[in-house]
This record gives sequence, structure tokens and C-alpha cells, in this order.
Amino acid sequence: MSAYFDDLVSFIIETAFKRFCTYAPRHNPILKPLYQRLLARGKAKKLALTVLMRKLIVLANHLLKNPAFALAA
Repeated sequence: MSAYFDDLVSFIIETAFKRFCTYAPRHNPILKPLYQRLLARGKAKKLALTVLMRKLIVLANHLLKNPAFALAA
């Protein structure tokens, strides 16, 4: 595959991931308390979103390794 295609796929995934992370703090019952806790500690909103992105990546990797993994709501 070409480098253009790889860059395009990366851009699409990154954009979708960032968009999800901007909506997650308002609607996701697992990530909302984490986001609010970070803001209450005085963290910047951009930093709190970065923490959410990392948390989602870790959860997704764990889910891929262990399909029986279930998130507690």
C-alpha cells in the first residue's frame, strides 16, 4: 500500500477517536466521572481529554487480548 493510503487511514482513525473523546465525558457513564475528577483537581481540559484517550486505548487493547473482558458500569 502507498504511504498516502496509510496516512489517510491514520487521519480518519485519529479524527474519529478525537471526536469520540470529546463526546465521551458528557455521555459515557464510565469516563464521565474520571473527566470530572480530573477537572476538579485543576487539570486543563485538553489534558483531561488526553487522559481519556489513553484510557480508551488501554481498554480497547485489553478487550482485544481478552474477549471475555466486561466493563463494569
